[in-house]
Amino acid sequence: MKLLRRVFTIAGVFLLATVAAIQFLPDRNFVNYVLPVLQVSAVALVFLSAEAIRKEEYMTMHDKNVLMNGFLIVILGASFFTASAFVHLSQTSWSGGEVHYHADYEVLIEENGSLERLNLIDPSEFCGREVEGGYMCNLNDRTGSTKFHEHNDNRIHLEGVFKKREHATLGAYFETFNGTLTSNQLVYPTVDGVVEISESTDSNKTLKVLVESGVADERSWKVIDNPSNYIVSPYKRGPNLDNIFIVWDSKPANYVKEQLRVNNGTYRGHGLVKAGEGF
Repeated sequence: MKLLRRVFTIAGVFLLATVAAIQFLPDRNFVNYVLPVLQVSAVALVFLSAEAIRKEEYMTMHDKNVLMNGFLIVILGASFFTASAFVHLSQTSWSGGEVHYHADYEVLIEENGSLERLNLIDPSEFCGREVEGGYMCNLNDRTGSTKFHEHNDNRIHLEGVFKKREHATLGAYFETFNGTLTSNQLVYPTVDGVVEISESTDSNKTLKVLVESGVADERSWKVIDNPSNYIVSPYKRGPNLDNIFIVWDSKPANYVKEQLRVNNGTYRGHGLVKAGEGF
């Protein structure tokens, strides 16, 4: 009973602390402290274990209680802090917890008078490279990070907790594979090598980003002036997904837009038709 009482006491302290942090410290990211807390806890456990072994034959009941309380505080403290940090992040984030959103996109460049689609570097090759800033790969099935990636499907996958709505941007996605996307610069690692485009690459061509977005029958096209800050629409599957076209050619945006539309106003990828379902 004493042990249970101690456990519930520690749990109650962390529960109250979590509620208070959600209320008064919503902008603090306690997840950043999880690893240091776990590291300190590991050191403390080693110390307590060494003390228990060293004094095993001479410990009084008081000494055993002190050690037991020490183990409880370290183990439960680290566990409850970790859980509380993620609960706080979930409750104070824009996404309200884990999400899994998608957006369809294509990078098209003009070659010999026609648009050609660039294919992002394959996940297996990407995962075998030393990518500056680090990355995470799961069975070599993604290009990018756990939070922003592509599965060789011309689809942006946004997975995880988003603290702010403004974090789900095209720029953040490109950064995960050392790419760049601005109003006048494109760096895109492809299966054939890195493609780099800027204002000085070809004065007759311009970089433009067109997006078809909206819900159901209220979808519309727009040209994005600052593509790195474009926020992907929060949908997982179906016809509401953003259709994003990054185009480098000599034609005006309106002409390109008409090339990418079909008679009923929906979009069609250049040589690629996507049903809009996500996974």
